[in-house]
Amino acid sequence: MKRLVWFLSLPLALLLGAYGVALIINLEDAEPSPIAERMRTLIAQQPEVKDAENAYVFALGFDGGKGASALEWGRKKLEWLEAAIEGPGEAELSDPPGSTWSASRDRASRFRQFAASPDAFLSTDDVLLADWVADESWLLERYLELTEFPHWRSGIPRNAAEPFVPFSDVMEGQKLLMGKALLAAAEGEGESVKALLERDLRFWRLLLAESDLLIAKMIASAAVQRHFELGNQVLRRLSESGESSAAGVPGSWRAPLTPEERSLEKVMAGEWLYGNRILRDIIESGEHDPILWPLMKPLFQPQDLENRRAETLVQWGAPLEVPLDKLSAALESTRKELSDKRTGLSLYNLSGRLLFEDGMPFPAYGEYVARVADLEGVRRAAVLAARLRDGDSDNTAELVNPYTGDPLPLENGSVVRFTGLTKGARGQHDFPL
Repeated sequence: MKRLVWFLSLPLALLLGAYGVALIINLEDAEPSPIAERMRTLIAQQPEVKDAENAYVFALGFDGGKGASALEWGRKKLEWLEAAIEGPGEAELSDPPGSTWSASRDRASRFRQFAASPDAFLSTDDVLLADWVADESWLLERYLELTEFPHWRSGIPRNAAEPFVPFSDVMEGQKLLMGKALLAAAEGEGESVKALLERDLRFWRLLLAESDLLIAKMIASAAVQRHFELGNQVLRRLSESGESSAAGVPGSWRAPLTPEERSLEKVMAGEWLYGNRILRDIIESGEHDPILWPLMKPLFQPQDLENRRAETLVQWGAPLEVPLDKLSAALESTRKELSDKRTGLSLYNLSGRLLFEDGMPFPAYGEYVARVADLEGVRRAAVLAARLRDGDSDNTAELVNPYTGDPLPLENGSVVRFTGLTKGARGQHDFPL
């Protein structure tokens, strides 16, 4: 009987002993690491931007009703948000006050097809296209005003429920601009086409360079890619009118992506700080297992977890800091290194490690890196298509695959193709002549 009791109590004793050792190991949290301090500094030391120069404030109010000032509506949203977060009790942060405009809800019925499909306006007849551009000229003017702002500074959300910029409505503005450009191209107005394309790309490249958040960087990346795809269609129409494609190519098409536009350093810092705030809210919410959490909390070291997240985010962003011809190898090396590092477990910050590995898995950051990097290849393919369309095959030496240095293939003699690092169909970009 005694042997049975001893046999049954041994696992419990070992478990209690291990827990006691874990408590001793977890008496102190880690100090902020140099990488974590650098991330905090990157966000804290950004220069102030006045509302009147900040595209973020204007974009936040982009869904204001017809006739409203987007800048003033954006300011009111920020004031409401500040009061809601600082005020007592829980506020419904996802439902700001005031009336808004929505393409799917408020667009005239005869133009609803343009909201349902992102490419519908490309295949419609010019009469209907002109009617749509005229009917929503107020929204186009709002978008054109947005493209004139010199800076973007959003700050880091303090709550996961905070409303985000209504980018779906901003994208409707981009479609209207491209619709207007198509109409100008049909009339052979190369200078008008060039001016419209320049304004559109200038804005999205600004957002690409000055984004504070990863999601904004990815939206800007998608919009830049979309710009070149739609811009290629506009230049084809310009060529069909008898004007050269070159007449509509803006200067920003010829400028390679800058290190600032490609870099993920700042948005990874924003991602880190935002994740810290979300984690803090989770810990402070009290919504934990009433039995398990009291046992796990002493084994949780928040600063150590912040340090680990900072190191991982910096490693994911590092490949974009190397030359493009070395990026593929750098990205694969990062994937392998982080995969190897995620194996194994120790008693120090056991709760944080479990949360880091299982409860808060990192998304596919490798794909985000690839999408941003691929934009340079997309740009080169679009410029090459414009030159070949005009019969200019002599000035194409620099328009090669940025990763391999190989010439971009001309499929079936009529489609310039760039295949990037992004996986699947997302990584294949075709530009018909």
